[in-house]
Amino acid sequence: MSRWAKISWLLCGLSLVILIAVRFILGGWANFLFIPLAIFAASFALALSMDYKFYLEFLSLRTTKHGMNMGVLIVLVMGLLVAVNFLGVRFDKSLDLTAEKLNSLAEQTEKVLSELKEDVQILVFYRGQNDMNPKAEMKDMLSMYTESSGRVKVRFIDSYREHAEAQKYLKDVKSEPGLVVFVEYQGRKIRAQQPLKEEQLTTALIKATRSDKKKIYFLTGHGEKSLEGGEDDEHGLAVLKQGLEDSSFEVSTVSLLERPELPADASIVAIVGPTSQLQDRELEVLREFARKGGRFLVAADPGERSQIAQLTKTFGIEFGNNFLVNEFNFLAQRDAGEALGVAFDKSSEITRAFRSGQNFTAFPLASQVSKAPDAPGSLTIRELIKTNEASYAVSDLSRANKPESPRQQFTLAMSAEGRLPGRTLEGPEGQTKAEESSENFAAVVFGDSDFLTNAWIIQGINRDMILNAMAYLAKEADLISIRPKKVEGTRLNLTPTTRVIVVIAGLLLPLALLVSSAVVWFRRRGA
Repeated sequence: MSRWAKISWLLCGLSLVILIAVRFILGGWANFLFIPLAIFAASFALALSMDYKFYLEFLSLRTTKHGMNMGVLIVLVMGLLVAVNFLGVRFDKSLDLTAEKLNSLAEQTEKVLSELKEDVQILVFYRGQNDMNPKAEMKDMLSMYTESSGRVKVRFIDSYREHAEAQKYLKDVKSEPGLVVFVEYQGRKIRAQQPLKEEQLTTALIKATRSDKKKIYFLTGHGEKSLEGGEDDEHGLAVLKQGLEDSSFEVSTVSLLERPELPADASIVAIVGPTSQLQDRELEVLREFARKGGRFLVAADPGERSQIAQLTKTFGIEFGNNFLVNEFNFLAQRDAGEALGVAFDKSSEITRAFRSGQNFTAFPLASQVSKAPDAPGSLTIRELIKTNEASYAVSDLSRANKPESPRQQFTLAMSAEGRLPGRTLEGPEGQTKAEESSENFAAVVFGDSDFLTNAWIIQGINRDMILNAMAYLAKEADLISIRPKKVEGTRLNLTPTTRVIVVIAGLLLPLALLVSSAVVWFRRRGA
């Protein structure tokens, strides 16, 4: 290479370094940068033209060809790595290979996120270094939300450093340890309740994105369970009411004795634990509501003269008004009438998330429910919950130790959906026909009401069951209760023979390795 070519290459390199450095310092392009750019281009062209024969000979060498092949390979590998990293950052996706899907969102949450029409912002307020561990856990959880939907935007705000912005949200929040999370959507701000798990975050998301709320009316006037009072009232429904309100429902009461008609905004009518008789005119109002596509939750107790069986039969479901007994209760010294639901229907939205034999619902005093023999064919009736096969029925609880039926599974809850036959109309020449309902109705019937009270709703999956039933009736599938995910251990059961084999293998394998290593050592030493 000639002397002037070396000088040209040096000038080319210096001008390029100056161009890049000044461009980086200025943060933008300036007109005077065309000067080093022109020097770079001129010196580069001059260096190539002065010794082009040298470069042609250099490129024709075998070593150069091999080196260039290796260089191209290195560039391709580096380009591939850069592309993979870019795609990984741009399209952040992960795979959940755990059997319990611990690192995935629930199906209900995925549905809520898929229906977002505008961006929703999740604001997480933390207290500097004091909340670094909870912040990291929350960041991992919210990353699943952002992966699932590009509509979810997350901001972490240090309430110590960004005090002015934190005060806009936290001025009405009582001072308490831990993170505070708000979901903001179209100007609505909803705070996520503690504990900050997926269910609470999704509930806040639902509240923020729902513009209208379904209204549930609880029937009163017949000794039903009360919505009033606090959680200390064991027989009240305060916990249920709070759970429904947290799921974006409005809860109120209605008495058909005072006014024989249901409010126009009623989405669901709940009849929970009546102890006195429903009047015929009340039953007719409820039936008419069903014919118009009304939705019902019925939870009644055996041994009461409430005439609830007349209403449920309209839905194609017979209320047995008997007492279910589990013979295992005597062995465990439990109440004879306490029934456990352990088998769940897999085809219903209400129960498909529950595992038969692993989850259970607890009913303090339950009656059998069954499909009515004359149930309309237009209805779809499902058996939601069943007892185990060690159960039997008695007509009087005082005779609990004297079975009146074979030991078998009994149904504790059922659902019915479809069009109900309407009133019977008279046609020409004395002919009669049934008027058809205009819309599909739905009802969920439980053979017990005590499982909804404050004392029992926390047992097993009682709370999840009733919230799922309400969500199903309200046609709000995304409000279905989200079950906490738990790590399930894998158990290895060894037979006596297998245990002996494992022990022998554990002893012989190290011994065999020791002997073989000693043989190899002696052979090498002898060689």
